[in-house]
Amino acid sequence: PLHNYESVHRALKLLTHIGRQPGFLAVGGDAGNDHTKLGVTYISKAGTAQFACFMVYHGTDTWTELNRLKHPGLTPFDGDSASFTHIWTVLQHLINAHKAFLSGDWKFINTVLGLSTPSNLFPCPICLVRKPHFGTFGKVRTADSAEGRCSAEQSALLTCPVSHIVPTPLHVFFGIGNRIIKKVYTPTY
Repeated sequence: PLHNYESVHRALKLLTHIGRQPGFLAVGGDAGNDHTKLGVTYISKAGTAQFACFMVYHGTDTWTELNRLKHPGLTPFDGDSASFTHIWTVLQHLINAHKAFLSGDWKFINTVLGLSTPSNLFPCPICLVRKPHFGTFGKVRTADSAEGRCSAEQSALLTCPVSHIVPTPLHVFFGIGNRIIKKVYTPTY
């Protein structure tokens, strides 16, 4: 079953409040304990990180389950929020209008961007590094990049410039970790 933590007819007021917060704003999702949560993380006026949960459902973050959230009438926005037809239009609005970042684990980010799984030959949502060459630099992924895209049936649920994707921990690990190892570690063989 679907649970909405914020009354959907108040979505626009909540978005306006969150969009006025100074600093970092990220839309995202996370699956765990048989539930998937969708919402935004932002920095409050007090300087603390806050998470506003827009939706929780029983299930995983596969493309099929996330795409079901586009079903007409599932989230009946009305009043000032009537222009939002589903949760993805709400989250896309935050990316477009408030320059929000996209955050989540690697699987979630790839799924909502319409990219193949992290085990794909081109697994990164940010660059086009090939899987066997993780220690090297890849060209920045563009909207026209076909490498690692899913089929047309599994289109992107969100679009986001790569400059506004929070790097996955593995991307950070390989990028920073490998540079540290190459600069500091001297082979003794």
